[in-house]
Amino acid sequence: MKNIIRFITLLSVCGTVLWRCNPQESEITPLGIEEKYSLSQGNHEFDNKLVEFYDSTGVYILYQYDSLDAIWNITGLYPNTNYPLRIVLPDEEYLSLGIQMIFENWLDLYPMSTLKSTLPKKILLADSIFRKSSSTGEASLADYTYTFDNICVGNINESLNDVDEKEYKAMLNLAYITYCIDYGKIEVPKAFYEMVDYSHVNAGNFTTFGIIKHSN
Repeated sequence: MKNIIRFITLLSVCGTVLWRCNPQESEITPLGIEEKYSLSQGNHEFDNKLVEFYDSTGVYILYQYDSLDAIWNITGLYPNTNYPLRIVLPDEEYLSLGIQMIFENWLDLYPMSTLKSTLPKKILLADSIFRKSSSTGEASLADYTYTFDNICVGNINESLNDVDEKEYKAMLNLAYITYCIDYGKIEVPKAFYEMVDYSHVNAGNFTTFGIIKHSN
């Protein structure tokens, strides 16, 4: 009986303490998630352009960032632990040229409204993007990578001085369009499926069918 009385007394005390800590008249204010990055990231002439782009679209174009962000895909590392990525941040010497080429060959080609509704939260600029093959285990360079949260563009380095601009343009737009398709930002018209017999498409001939991405 004494144990029951002690238990009831303990509940009463706990209830009083909780009530005093959380009075009914107090309002609970939800906490938001603070943005990890802010613009501008420097004092270059192109920083104003990046700030203006953010003001118009809500999309960060970043050259200083935590490289882990480029491989984090909502719930874990992307694509998986057997296929990791390593990101080398860009050399500041080539940022101006790289940003100029990204706008001229990609971002300036689309209406601002389209970019605002389809781009991820961040565009990350990188010197190098290293992929590790799950089959061979060897690291190799990639032109781009993306997760739901960002598109990471490589080759922001001395290679820009001799780049084939048509190929660079194709790479940038391929990264963007495949991101949009993979994450449902755009719908592929039915005509694309009706006009091609996809049973004959493979990794060796998909470009001759006008296909920008092949998937097994």
